[in-house]
Amino acid sequence: MPPPAVAYGPPAPTRTPAPTGFGAKVVSTARPERAPEEPAEVPKERAVAASAPLVSAEVRIEMDKAAGRMVQTFVDSGTGEVLRQFPGETQLAFSRALAAFERARSCKE
Repeated sequence: MPPPAVAYGPPAPTRTPAPTGFGAKVVSTARPERAPEEPAEVPKERAVAASAPLVSAEVRIEMDKAAGRMVQTFVDSGTGEVLRQFPGETQLAFSRALAAFERARSCKE
């Protein structure tokens, strides 16, 4: 004889069939979500610190003549470190190679 079936957890919710036909009204039985609680008052010093930029950066826009493309570089003004560059070095290398190929091709013609 098999052991009796045991249900774990809360009982499964019963579903009612959706209304059909012209003018049928669908009523949601889902519980409304709780409204988010209002944040507590933030001290002024902390609010100013949170809005201050983390890094002081400058933007440099230059023409890469070998690639024939404009390059935008974001540089940390304190250390001079390059933070981000558009287009990236891989894309610039491809553009340079393509430009060199086009120059070589036009010289042979």
